[in-house]
Amino acid sequence: MTVHPGNEQEVIISYDKELNEWHYYGDVPTLNRKWQDLVDADRTEVEPNGTISVLEGTITGNVSIRRKVKSTATPEQRRAASIRMKELRRRQLASGSASESAEIQKG
Repeated sequence: MTVHPGNEQEVIISYDKELNEWHYYGDVPTLNRKWQDLVDADRTEVEPNGTISVLEGTITGNVSIRRKVKSTATPEQRRAASIRMKELRRRQLASGSASESAEIQKG
């Protein structure tokens, strides 16, 4: 089997409540490589170059899956954060130059 184009690749992680098991199916080679040690494989398809094109099986051990949530700040929140960062940088530069001038006078 060949590797699918990027827009057709998928990874499906599903839970079987009756068996109390998590099932993994993936045809994304980079993710299959990362999951191969955590999956008790029922089906594996490996390309001649060693790429795992398909991995399917039961997830073993403890696995924590978190979805990255994209932060959505309003324009007002972005402006407020920008002002806070500018003020912080200004204070850091002012305190840094003050300590440098004190060191020069001591030396």
